Amino acid sequence: MKFKLIPILLLSLATASVAEPVFNVDLVSKDRANVFIDNAWQTGVDAVQAKVSVTEDAATADVDIKAYFYNSNYKLVHEAKKPSMVNNMQGGSVVNPTHMDSGKKYEFYFGVPAIIQKGDDKWRRVIVVVGKGDHYSAKVYPSDDLSKFEFPEKEFVKE
Repeated sequence: MKFKLIPILLLSLATASVAEPVFNVDLVSKDRANVFIDNAWQTGVDAVQAKVSVTEDAATADVDIKAYFYNSNYKLVHEAKKPSMVNNMQGGSVVNPTHMDSGKKYEFYFGVPAIIQKGDDKWRRVIVVVGKGDHYSAKVYPSDDLSKFEFPEKEFVKE
């Protein structure tokens, strides 16, 4: 009987799932930054800063980090599919991490395009999402109820 238990134990160890990283949008705030936006480097322009973390180490290559901007009527007016490049003030740009370590916080910036800074499409709220597959986290700035907004990852947000 000892010999029958060993293959079962090995099979169960081989099929045990690896812990999926849990993504967290820890903070979203309005800021000013030196970013590449509107097809040019801009100094000290309106931006959204997002601080994110993970509970398990994760490569960032397959992680979505996006921002959705909405006007006062909750209409989507801009989608940033990735964070903006940030000028390091030394002739280059800050390199976004290729790997996120558990427990550390990472900062990303989303420059606010000029076209959504005035008129009917002036942005009033932004949702930052981070995650992959069916594991996402999202946070609204300024604070609001996520159920008022439509965005593709909404059904996968774990809060």
